[in-house]
Amino acid sequence: MHGGHALAVTRKPDKDVIFCHKGCKTADVLRALGLTFADLTHGDDETQPGGVPEWATQEHKGFTAHGKRTFDYVDEAGELLYRVTRTQLADGTKTFRQAAANGEPSVKDVRKVLWGLPDVLEAVQAGRTVHVAEGEKAALALRAAKEVATCNSGGSNGWLDELADSLKGAAEVVVWQDRDDAGAKWTAAVTESLKARGIPHRVVQSRTEAPSDDAWDHLAAGYAVAQAAPVEAAEPTELERFAPDVSPAVRDAALRMLEYKAAQRLVSQFEASQRTNTTMTVSQALDAVLSGQAAVLPTVARLGSGETGTGLFYPGLVNGIYGDGSVGKSVVVAEVQARTLAEGGIVVHWEFDNNPVTVIVARLLNAGAAPGDIRGRFHVLYSTVDRDALTDEVQRAVKLVTLDALNPAVTSLGGDPYHPGGIDNAVREFFSPFTLHGACGVFVDHVGHESKERQAGSIRKAQAVQGALYECQLEAPLKPGLTGRTRLILRKDNQGALGDLVGKTVATAVMTSGAEKGAPAARVRTVFEAQDPFLPEEREDRKWTEEERIEWAIRKMDEAGVPTGLSINATHEWMDGEKVKIPLRQALKNRAIKARNHRAEKQAAVPDTGGGPTDPPPLRVSGAIPSDTR
Repeated sequence: MHGGHALAVTRKPDKDVIFCHKGCKTADVLRALGLTFADLTHGDDETQPGGVPEWATQEHKGFTAHGKRTFDYVDEAGELLYRVTRTQLADGTKTFRQAAANGEPSVKDVRKVLWGLPDVLEAVQAGRTVHVAEGEKAALALRAAKEVATCNSGGSNGWLDELADSLKGAAEVVVWQDRDDAGAKWTAAVTESLKARGIPHRVVQSRTEAPSDDAWDHLAAGYAVAQAAPVEAAEPTELERFAPDVSPAVRDAALRMLEYKAAQRLVSQFEASQRTNTTMTVSQALDAVLSGQAAVLPTVARLGSGETGTGLFYPGLVNGIYGDGSVGKSVVVAEVQARTLAEGGIVVHWEFDNNPVTVIVARLLNAGAAPGDIRGRFHVLYSTVDRDALTDEVQRAVKLVTLDALNPAVTSLGGDPYHPGGIDNAVREFFSPFTLHGACGVFVDHVGHESKERQAGSIRKAQAVQGALYECQLEAPLKPGLTGRTRLILRKDNQGALGDLVGKTVATAVMTSGAEKGAPAARVRTVFEAQDPFLPEEREDRKWTEEERIEWAIRKMDEAGVPTGLSINATHEWMDGEKVKIPLRQALKNRAIKARNHRAEKQAAVPDTGGGPTDPPPLRVSGAIPSDTR
């Protein structure tokens, strides 16, 4: 016996269980104590063991004491094919060696057969039952119990599908499963081979419950063969029912896909359980629609300066803006963030456009956000680790989540920004944890000049938008001391609250810089002005008159801050240096410069009497590029 606390005894209603933590076999422990397995049981249950067999109470060479035992594997005629030598060491460990009939230590190219093949074939021919165990020791114990028993060489990893051919015709095959994971895996391989050949079979295991117990332990405990514990066959999986003949590689791939889909369902169920608004019944939804309470309106980034009315973006949904570089997308986002902070909301910003946090905070300050609001309720995230660091209370309270920019955000997750899976994964990771609680989501998408059509027209990006998607088009650049203007053209409205405005300008972001001309950037006041319905939309079918084109060019020069009093050539040089582009043919552009200079001279010469301008008011034309600018 081992010293200390190596031996544990557990009392159960029908029996006592002895377990040696040092790995001793229960039979060895009982012999040392002068007991038998019958002494451990009480009651008259039919599953109780009987007398312990004589071979289990004696030293069994090769099994209960250290030593070697050799098992011959022969063909149908009894000719030796190979040998398996089992060596039991004094410390309880065991080794196995295989050798060909000629003594070579390799059996790589030797035909593999069941142990005791001639006896197995004779039993099969007679229509008897055959017992299959995982190893020679268990098979030998079954033979001692007067059963026809066999096994394969190589233990739990040694079963070959063709070995089952020798069992065709048996009345039944009883498969003895060891009580460990390796035994379960071996049993699955054996039963699959038997099932494929239509051989009747069932699976049993030892009544003893120690880890790795097999048929030898069952019989050595005094149990009869008929008292083996049945192992219920697992219900066939969905894959096994509908595709029983697929290859192992296909089956593994299919199982991984099924596991992935199961995980997706769990995520969807969790998201549904976390939603702030519970799902309506059909009846409740009908009542809401009929009463007008079901309408979802864009209320974020309200138009004009009022606190009520419609806005640009839908709360609780993913919205988006895209456009060329330097059209004012970042100013628009900073304005929406600043408004949300001023209203007491928490703002989360995902940054994937390589802007340092100092630049992001500076934009917020320039948009009018208070330092205390930024410090307490503004969070910049760079990875899902940052997101998970937010408490549940913060995640539920977020009112606005912005992301700059969509393409690098998708690639940060290893996805393709032009593939549905990449877009969907980004929306799930970066927006869903917040929008499902009612936060408004807004992503920024850049449009590269070299691939504008591909990026702006990405189908999946548009589909990912649950609310509104806008294209930003520059009218006048924002510069210190000047007013910039960016039109927000509605490209998609997934909720329909914006009516027939798809393809039209919904609002113009009027951005007024508080800095002096030529000075560093400072406070920027941004107002989202609704489009005047009486002004022509961006591209009209009719051609503009020359007077309208000249007036349009004058307005564009005023907005860009082009100096007056310069010569025509000097004015062109100034606009080229400042990259002010007015797409109009040269003759009309020159006339616009002269008319603008002349108008400025007259205004400077006439004192301001408060009676209004001396010239008639300029024509009211839209900010769009004229339909014929050549």
